[in-house]
Amino acid sequence: MFKFKKNELNKKKVQGNVSAKIIFLSGVLIIFVTGVASTFYFKQRAEAKEREELIKISDVASAAVNFRRLTSLEGNDEDLKNPDYQRLKEQLILINESLKSFNAQWIYLMKNENKKWIFSVDPLDENSPDYTAPGTVYEDYPKDLDLIFQKNETILVGPYSDKWGSFISAFSPIKNLENGEILGVLGVDIDAKILELNVWKSIALPIAISFFALILWVLFFIYRNKKNKHEKEIRSKEEQFRSITETIDDIIFRMDLKGQIIYISPSVENITGFLQEEVLKNNFIDFFPSLEYPKTEELFERIFQGEKVGPLNILANCKNGKKIQAELDIVPIQEDGKILEIQGLIRDVTQKKENAEKIGKQNEELKKSQTAILNILEDIEEEKENVAKERDKINAILHSIGDGVFVVGADLKIIMVNEVTSKISGYSSSELIGEKYDKVLKFIFEKNEKENEEFIKEAIKTGETKEMANHTMLIRKDGNRLPVADSAAPLKNKEGKVIGCVIVFRDVSKEREIDRIKSEFVSVASHQLRTPLTEIKWFSELLLENKKSKLSKEQQDFIKEIHTGNERMISLVNDLLNVSRIETGKKFEIEKKKTDMIKLIKEVIKEQTNEAKNKGIEIVCDAGHPSELFLNVDENKIRQIFQNLLSNAVKYSSKGERVIFECEEEKERATFSIKDSGLGIPKDQQSRIFEKFFRASNVLMTGAEGTGLGLYIAKSIVEAHGGKISFESADKKGTTFFVSLPKI
Repeated sequence: MFKFKKNELNKKKVQGNVSAKIIFLSGVLIIFVTGVASTFYFKQRAEAKEREELIKISDVASAAVNFRRLTSLEGNDEDLKNPDYQRLKEQLILINESLKSFNAQWIYLMKNENKKWIFSVDPLDENSPDYTAPGTVYEDYPKDLDLIFQKNETILVGPYSDKWGSFISAFSPIKNLENGEILGVLGVDIDAKILELNVWKSIALPIAISFFALILWVLFFIYRNKKNKHEKEIRSKEEQFRSITETIDDIIFRMDLKGQIIYISPSVENITGFLQEEVLKNNFIDFFPSLEYPKTEELFERIFQGEKVGPLNILANCKNGKKIQAELDIVPIQEDGKILEIQGLIRDVTQKKENAEKIGKQNEELKKSQTAILNILEDIEEEKENVAKERDKINAILHSIGDGVFVVGADLKIIMVNEVTSKISGYSSSELIGEKYDKVLKFIFEKNEKENEEFIKEAIKTGETKEMANHTMLIRKDGNRLPVADSAAPLKNKEGKVIGCVIVFRDVSKEREIDRIKSEFVSVASHQLRTPLTEIKWFSELLLENKKSKLSKEQQDFIKEIHTGNERMISLVNDLLNVSRIETGKKFEIEKKKTDMIKLIKEVIKEQTNEAKNKGIEIVCDAGHPSELFLNVDENKIRQIFQNLLSNAVKYSSKGERVIFECEEEKERATFSIKDSGLGIPKDQQSRIFEKFFRASNVLMTGAEGTGLGLYIAKSIVEAHGGKISFESADKKGTTFFVSLPKI
């Protein structure tokens, strides 16, 4: 009996264990199925939300595009000069910056021409490897993009792949607001991987096996976290929406189904004078005159009936009591076919209406003037004959000039050439006329062979004659390089507006050869002069230092004069050698080392102090300079620069005046200045101040000694250090020289 009961208990225990296992496994299965189903559900929901937000963002961004600017584009490289292209590109850059937190990869404008999609505007930098030029055909575009003409609204395409990667894209039509025609599309791309949800993140399944109640809490916690994350994403998208609307000149608003405004862009203040806080939470209809109520009510009725409506012309109130002409465009924000909010755009078209009225009046005036114009046409025919005669005269003059001459228009296309240009370049006039000059007549720098076009562009831009840079080469048709020189002068109409440019150039091969021979002669002559001059210096110093010499006082004075004159000759020969080295590039080496510039400057000032005192001149070093300033320079050559500049300042200043030495330290450069109140440099001679052997006319009249080489050498040394030397001067009011040196 006991044994039977024991077996019965064991049997029930086994049955209970089996039932527990079944319940446990059933629970695990239910939890697993529930987890998989919920994961799939949340994945689909999040993906749908992301797609809806992408469409909303694309709609708002496309509303910012001015369709008239898009129609002005030609679809080729000429668009890069079009102000409308630059404005559209700036807007896309701003929008793209706003969408970075939304993970947008690309934003661009396209047109459909001859059943091909071509790129119109790409905000990327032109040097970017992913940059797409205007007019580029989108070869492997997603074919669903063509559906935009059927649906006539923003479409979502993807995932799809092209040569740039795998994307999901929103394409919004850019419409002509006057007739509804689709002019192009705004594309916003995001990486397709962004929308993939990781269904294996759930940590609920392992915990559910051991503790079912805890798993329920974990699932709830995961759900709550996902909900919070989604709410943050929604808030983030709202902020993105706000950042986009703040870059748009038009008023962007949102309102609830009661007509209460829940968001309005800051541009409302610029257009109406109302502050954002004055508009928010007020009824939308309150900002329109009462006579416009029927229009707005009808518009909203049509929206709620599911109709698509275009912009509505309407009057809007301003804070100062005035009214503006406006276009009102609204769209419903829907979810699951249910309207949640209303979003809209208000554009101020007052100026547009006024312009239209002005154009109407002008048309009337034109009709009245038609008869008078017909009479004027007779005079124009006569004037044409006179112009033709003048053109023949100009051609005769042009072809008689011995230098190469060609004329370009404002678009830089050649409109006139003379025979010398064809002879020098190797191109016939028919090959030149009508072409952009830099496609055929290429001017390059001799040193680095980079294109030299600034002197032509600057002449057109500034309206002033610009010299061609030294060592400019022309690439002939046969590929040979030819040294050329001269200038570009602006071509102006009667109103003084620059309409083109006249470029004059000549073959300077012979001049270059003469300069080379001259430089070699100076170098040889200078080297030959150094030996006898050194001997004279040595012997004159020997005579002066010999205390046992029986030379009379007068004889000693003569020897001192010989010694002084010899020193000047040695200085001149050294300057000539420096010039020769600079021009030939031989032995003119810069040996840089870390140098305390403040110490060097004080030493130079000390060297000039006696000369300054003898002339009654005070040398002042600005007290605001740093205690030390180390630069990587050739100490001897930099010392030579400051010695020359300070010596000149003392030499050309009058008794009682001051020479001021200043130093200004910047992040990347240090600038030193030497200011005097002396003779100054005549304005008409300032452009030649750094030329070899040049001395200003007012200096020559003083009889002061000098070779005219110091500033030429100083400029060469500064530029060899990667620096810049400049000056400011007024006739008889002193001069300030500036030496700017890099800190690295």
